[in-house]
Amino acid sequence: MITIGICDDEKNCIRELENVLQEISTDKTVQSFLSAEDMMDSLEKNRYDILFLDIMIGKRNGKEVAEYLRKQLRNYHTAIVWISSIKEKDVGLFDVNPFAFIEKPIHKEQVIEIVNRYISIKNMDSEVFIFDTIQAEGKNKQKLFIPYKDILFVEAQQRKLKIVTNKGVLETYGKISRIKKEFYLHHFISPHNSYLVNCKQIHKVLQETIILNNGEEVPISRQGKKELHLLIDQIKR
Repeated sequence: MITIGICDDEKNCIRELENVLQEISTDKTVQSFLSAEDMMDSLEKNRYDILFLDIMIGKRNGKEVAEYLRKQLRNYHTAIVWISSIKEKDVGLFDVNPFAFIEKPIHKEQVIEIVNRYISIKNMDSEVFIFDTIQAEGKNKQKLFIPYKDILFVEAQQRKLKIVTNKGVLETYGKISRIKKEFYLHHFISPHNSYLVNCKQIHKVLQETIILNNGEEVPISRQGKKELHLLIDQIKR
């Protein structure tokens, strides 16, 4: 069961989205709102898996709702899907870690693809990264199983990999290049040759760094900037 919220000041757009969502066979609940205020009131009381959010909601900016969700409610679980009537590339919209971007008029196939992609990623959340810890003096090395969703980022340090999670830091031997494809399948990106970052843990993207939800910073290389922009383009398709 997934819960979906829609916030748009255009009734026709809401109706179109509701009709498309009804065609998806997954068990779901859909709630729709015409104002930013009503949406924010509901966000205080309810938890949504996906939120289709218009960039401009009447005189309010949809980003206010998104920032309220992320910064005030500290909700990094809900997948935000931006809705826009114009083609625009506002990197600032990426600050709230959106899941996708759709343009009006609504295209049925695009909405279905986004929901199915979300469900696939949600199902992968239970998958784990398996690795051997570095053997400390007098101790046997251990095989650990860490869910990808619990990993904030991975940093390469010479022959070692530093795996940073919400609960602490772990180390193993390895190279970023050998695990990159595996991590890409679990919504990670590589903003720098020495890092893999969990997209779900990104709080804000600055010119030279990525700020994670726990406050840590990860550098962005010149090549990494290209990858970030490609990711934004993919999100908006």
